[in-house]
Amino acid sequence: MIKCSSSISRFLLGTILITLMAPFAVAQNRAATPAPHALRGVRLSTEDDAPLHTILLRDGRIEAIQPADAEIPSGMVEIDAEGLLALPAFLDAWTQTGCETPSPVAEQDRPASVGANVLVDMRQANRKGIQPAFEVASAFALDEEGVKSHRKEGFGVVLSSPSGEILAGHSALAVLRDAARRDVIVRGGVLQHAAFRASGSGYPNTLMGFHSQLRQFFYDTQHHFELGARREAGKPGPRPAWDRNLQVGAQILDGGEVVLCEARSARDVRRWIRLSEEFGFQIAIAGGAEAWKVAPELAAKKIPVVLDLDWGKEPKDPDAKEEKSKKGGDEATPEGEGDAPTEAAPEPEEPEEAEPELDYNYHEPEGVRREKRRLWVERRDNALRLQEAGVVVLFGSGSRKASDLMESLRALVEAGYSKDLVQTALTSAASKWLGVDAEFGQLEVGYSATLSLWNDDPTQEDAQVTWSFVEGFPEEFEIKKKGGEGPAEGVDLTGTWTISMSDDNSDGGTMTLTMDEEGAIKGTAEVPGQFGDELHHAEIGGSVSGRDVELSFTMDMGEMQAEIEVECKLKGDSLEGKGQLSVAGHEMELDVKAERTPKAGKGGVQ
Repeated sequence: MIKCSSSISRFLLGTILITLMAPFAVAQNRAATPAPHALRGVRLSTEDDAPLHTILLRDGRIEAIQPADAEIPSGMVEIDAEGLLALPAFLDAWTQTGCETPSPVAEQDRPASVGANVLVDMRQANRKGIQPAFEVASAFALDEEGVKSHRKEGFGVVLSSPSGEILAGHSALAVLRDAARRDVIVRGGVLQHAAFRASGSGYPNTLMGFHSQLRQFFYDTQHHFELGARREAGKPGPRPAWDRNLQVGAQILDGGEVVLCEARSARDVRRWIRLSEEFGFQIAIAGGAEAWKVAPELAAKKIPVVLDLDWGKEPKDPDAKEEKSKKGGDEATPEGEGDAPTEAAPEPEEPEEAEPELDYNYHEPEGVRREKRRLWVERRDNALRLQEAGVVVLFGSGSRKASDLMESLRALVEAGYSKDLVQTALTSAASKWLGVDAEFGQLEVGYSATLSLWNDDPTQEDAQVTWSFVEGFPEEFEIKKKGGEGPAEGVDLTGTWTISMSDDNSDGGTMTLTMDEEGAIKGTAEVPGQFGDELHHAEIGGSVSGRDVELSFTMDMGEMQAEIEVECKLKGDSLEGKGQLSVAGHEMELDVKAERTPKAGKGGVQ
C-alpha cells in the first residue's frame, strides 16, 4: 500500500474533482442552442382556405416548410399549431427600448482660467448635445419583462435607438431574447440619431441654439478633416486632435451614415432637409406626425419616414352623438301603415314646466371641438397621405410601448390603410431598409427562425400571439378571451376609491369607476405627480374576470403621456396588486392598493 501525506491527498482529490467537473464547466460556457421544433398545421396566409403546412426549425434557422401531412423528422419537439397564422416576427424600426441615452460630456477642453482675460472666441470643444460616437451596442440592456412585452405583440427584432440629443449616437439592431448582450446584438452602428434637443442646462437650449451647435460641429469636422489631409500630405499646420466624435462626424458628412432625424412638425422636417442639403449627409425622418405636409418633397428625395403613430388622445366626434340619437330615435310611421288602435289614446297631460338647472361647468364651443377632431384625424391619416405620395413608410414604437403601436396600426387599417402594407412595413421592408433582409423578415428556408404564431390576422382587434420564436428560442403566451369570464356574482366596482400607486405605497389619489354587467370598466382618476405637488387627470379603462381586475390608466404629463397597466385582486372593498408604469420609454413596477369609500358602498365581495 502506498501511503500519501495529507497535502498530497488533498492535491490528488482536487485534481480528480476538477477532471470530473470539466465537462460541466464546458457545457456552462458553451453558447445555448435552441431545441429543434416542428410547427404542425400552420397557415401561411390570412385566407380561410389557406393550405396547412409544417415549419421545421433547427439551430436557429428555418430548415424546411412542408405540407402538414408530411412526416416530421425524429428528435423534434412537435407543436400542434393547426389553424394558427405563421408570420415573420415584426421589426420595430425605431424604439428607445433597451437604451438609456447618457448625457454628453459638454466641456472637453481644459477648464477655463477664471483669472485670465475674457476670450472673444468660443470654446473649441463644446459638446453639449453632441455625442455621435456613442454606441447603443455597448450599453444595450433589456430585462425579461421588456423582452416579453414586445414578443407578445409579435416583435422579434428592435432597432434600439438613442434619443434626446442633437447628435445622440448609433443605434443597435437586437433580437428579443433573454440572453447576454453579446448574444442578442445583431449589428451595431446601424444609424446615427439626431433631434433638435439637448439635455442639461445652458447653451444651447433653443431651436436657434441647436442649429448653431450642429452647424459649428460640422464646421469643426470639416476643419479637422482638412488638418488631417494637410498633415498626411506633409504640409505645415498643427496636428489634428484625437477626437472620436469628429471622426464620426466626418463619416456623416462623407455620406457613409444615414441620420435618423426626429421631427414631428412639418417645419422641423423641412429644417432637416435643408441641413442635409447644406452639408451633404443622408437623412430619414422619425416620428413625422406632420410629414404628410411635406410628402411630395420626401418622395422626390426618396427620404423614408418611420412613424410612431402617436396621435395623442382621440377627441370625441361632435357628430357621433347626433348620429346615434337619429338611429335610436323613433321613426314616424307613415299615414295609413301599421295596426290601427282600437281606442283613441288619451292625450298626455302637459307636465309642469320646471325651472332649468344652472350649469356652471365650462363647455368647449362646438367649433373648437370640431377643429380638435379635424386635426386629430389629420394626424391619424398621415400614413395614408404619405403612402399615396410614394413615400417609404415604416413603423416604430419610439418612446411608447409595442402594444400602443399595434393598437394604432389596427386603427390605421380601420381608417383605410392596407393591412398588407402594414405587414410588409413591419417585416420585409424594415429588414431591407436596415440591411438584414437576407436573415429576417421572411418565412423562407434558410432564414432566421424568428417568427410568431397568431390566432388571427394581427390587424384584427382580438388577435393575439400564441407562440413566439426568436432565433429558434420559443415562448408560449396564454390566450386571454376579451372580457374574460365576466365578473363573479355580487362583484361591482362602481364607486369612488382611494388609490395608492407607487414603489413605496405613499399617499395616492382617487378614482371613480363604473362597471357594466359584462365587467367592462370605465372611469377617471386624479393621481399625484412624482413629488406630490400636483394631480394628474387620468382616463381609466379595464375589465373584471371573476375577482381579477385589470385597469389601464392613461394620463398626460406635460409633453409626455404616461400609461399604467394594473392587475389586481378584489377582496371586499379592497383592491391589491401590481402595476407597470411606462413613460418616455422608461418602465417602473408599482405596488397598487385601493379602498372603496365608503366601505359600505355597493358591490363589494363580502
